[in-house]
Amino acid sequence: AAAAAAAQLFDLVWVQWTLQYLVDAHVVAALRSLASRLSAGGVLVVKENKPCAAGGGGGGAAPGLAFRVDTPSGPHGRYDVTRPDEHHEWLFACAGLEVEHAESGCVGGEVTA
Repeated sequence: AAAAAAAQLFDLVWVQWTLQYLVDAHVVAALRSLASRLSAGGVLVVKENKPCAAGGGGGGAAPGLAFRVDTPSGPHGRYDVTRPDEHHEWLFACAGLEVEHAESGCVGGEVTA
């Protein structure tokens, strides 16, 4: 039973607001691992926030190229790295993946991609 479960492939894997809590090397490893569980023709959907050009900070970086890092506060705080699309695309390429479709739009000061 365990071997059958380990060999199970999926047509769709959806990852939402997860990669932002990982450093780049762990993002690449996670993407590779998730992609290895896809069936032929399967799709990996990733939904992450990215810095909004108007309020993303970045210390003068060009709009859309800024990163935002939220640092923990309190005993249960967590780091949160918000990456621009270009960096996500680079991470996907490092994992051997290709971006087939991307969407983005600014909502409430955040851009969802």
